[in-house]
Amino acid sequence: MAKVAIKSEKLTPFGGIFSIMEQFDSKLSSVIDSTLGMRCRLYGYQYSEIIRSLMSVYFCGGSCIEDVTSHLMCHLSLHPTLRTCSADTVLRAIKELTQDNISYTSDTGKTYKILHGREHGVSSAYGTHTQLL
Repeated sequence: MAKVAIKSEKLTPFGGIFSIMEQFDSKLSSVIDSTLGMRCRLYGYQYSEIIRSLMSVYFCGGSCIEDVTSHLMCHLSLHPTLRTCSADTVLRAIKELTQDNISYTSDTGKTYKILHGREHGVSSAYGTHTQLL
């Protein structure tokens, strides 16, 4: 007797992205949320969902965070349980997590400056970047 598999009519061009997102959710979400704390209690997105949305840009070949909203949202929203947030939400959350620039002086007297970008709230040791590298 032949086996029959029921499949959804909804397809995504990003092959195994749902499997990656599910693994991310099951293994890393609790670590991220317990480390960074709960962003909100009743509505909105938790930091783990925001970071997962950011990572999906990398996994799906995007070149900037805005690709989440302009290209990926319609495909990633097909997953029945995992939520994907907009680029604006990702950028706001990253800005919430930024800190002031700090300097560190080593025992040898050399000073290192750790710069945090402020244009879009993206932290980087090299300054502000609006595109994902």
